[in-house]
Amino acid sequence: MLLSDLNTLGDNLQSFDWRMLVALLIVVSTSYLVRYVKWHSLMRGAGCVLSNKEDAFVFFSGMSMTITPAKAGEVWKAWLVRDMKGTRLGVVLPVVIVDRMTDVVALALLSLTGLLVFTQDLWIAFLFILMVVAVTLLVRNEKVIMRVARFFVRRNDSLKDELLQTVRGLRLLFRSRNFVPALGLALVAWLLECIGLYLVALGFGGGVDLLPCLYIYSFASVVGAISMVPGGLGVAEVTIGGLLATFGMEAGAAIATTTMFRLGSLWYGTGLGFATYRVFKKRFVPTEKAQEAGEGEVSEGK
Repeated sequence: MLLSDLNTLGDNLQSFDWRMLVALLIVVSTSYLVRYVKWHSLMRGAGCVLSNKEDAFVFFSGMSMTITPAKAGEVWKAWLVRDMKGTRLGVVLPVVIVDRMTDVVALALLSLTGLLVFTQDLWIAFLFILMVVAVTLLVRNEKVIMRVARFFVRRNDSLKDELLQTVRGLRLLFRSRNFVPALGLALVAWLLECIGLYLVALGFGGGVDLLPCLYIYSFASVVGAISMVPGGLGVAEVTIGGLLATFGMEAGAAIATTTMFRLGSLWYGTGLGFATYRVFKKRFVPTEKAQEAGEGEVSEGK
């Protein structure tokens, strides 16, 4: 069975229009740039101003955490900024949280395109959207947030300052002037990745229109996020391949499309993140000796 699937995959790859892989990488790279603009605007909204190069280093390095469950590993970016600039964790953590929430809301909204083309299993998307709305309303409620913060402070007083700073940051970023533009950018970014799936499908001979591709990828991403499997691995692939076949694509082409698309999106982004951190780490992250020297100069200045 496995050998047969591999042979089918090989046959489909031979017929693939490789120009569509180039188109996919261009579209996905543009999506990453849009998401960087979103991150940068949220950082400024939180009052954490880095240079464009520093912020780009933080954002793209954080993409190495794409394969963590629900991308939760991206909280590492808060520690990265602290190592670079000495910024408190409570300043950057709200940016990470709101950045991820705008992505989740955008994907949930895009998955509603399924109403136009499909009805089976849409209850998962609706349930997810209700969860997102509920969590968003709770996080925007200052009384709820303060109660949660006080609960953790009672458990660990050393977290008090960071928690209160995080609460203040969330209040600020959930204001419409910060959240709405960020959500708009998230919609554009994930729409581009959905188009990327459509382009790969075209490369394998088509068979699935653009509108179903919007639903397929956004819905698969929602299912992958709910599963809490790192990067949605396995779950997203099965969902994408299954839905492509449901919409009329031949099974072998659906498998090939899913494989090529995930290589050009998930794994491309993860590799880009690791490469960015490895190549530019010495340029942007001070060594321990450099940090100690900097702290010594500050002490002498005082």
